[in-house]
Amino acid sequence: MVHVENFDTPEQMEARLATLRETANASLHPAQSALTYGDHWLRIADRKDNLVEFGYVLTHEEIVKSETDAGTSMYETAQVIGYVDLALEQGFLYGIARSRDNPEGEYGSTHKAHVWPIEPRLYEAAGTFGYDVTEFDEVASVLLQIALAGLRVQHIVQSMREGGL
Repeated sequence: MVHVENFDTPEQMEARLATLRETANASLHPAQSALTYGDHWLRIADRKDNLVEFGYVLTHEEIVKSETDAGTSMYETAQVIGYVDLALEQGFLYGIARSRDNPEGEYGSTHKAHVWPIEPRLYEAAGTFGYDVTEFDEVASVLLQIALAGLRVQHIVQSMREGGL
């Protein structure tokens, strides 16, 4: 389902986005709130197709190396770090997400409300199996089920809050 909103001014759009961010941040589980640089997470991308994304939040050092390798000046790199820090304060994680359909990964940002933290060993195990959860061995499957249980509980609690319970 796609939801479309129209705005008369950029300020109205920015105000709406700020409200949505505040609402999302207020509903975070402490485990989601704690996500930061160097952490790993998962997100269910398509439940019917068993597609799970496994993500990693880049550290400052990794961002600096990437920017330096791309030929970015130190001033521009400092601006990027400032932007990424501000985004994190607002609940957004910058890093790489990998899945069975995109094992090389894609760089970008996602909000903490859409992901659940995982242990680094689950992230590493996922890579071993090409990020295909249907191919996981017993240990990786158990780690996945633990993470998915946390995510399910958070969704239930969130639904209860939204329903006024």
